[in-house]
Amino acid sequence: MSGRPCLPRLLNACCLGGAILLGVMVIVSPWLDDGTSQSASAWHMIELLARDPASRRTAIATAIGLAATARIFFRSLPEASGPLGRKSPKPPVPPVAGA
Repeated sequence: MSGRPCLPRLLNACCLGGAILLGVMVIVSPWLDDGTSQSASAWHMIELLARDPASRRTAIATAIGLAATARIFFRSLPEASGPLGRKSPKPPVPPVAGA
């Protein structure tokens, strides 16, 4: 294991996966809808995305927002550098003479 926290990577993957799934549902739903009402609750979402342009636009905006959230808030931290995995310390500040 890499010593980096696992939770941000997991949340990043979940947000990106949800965004991709929502985008695929928006694209595929017009082909899956046959025009008749289905009784299963999963088909209600397909019908809604296939027939209502406002819900399609909202779903696309939501997918973009999820992807942005994943990239901004749950991005991976850069790898530590140095021989022991620690970042090298900054050089000391030189003393400054007073005015």
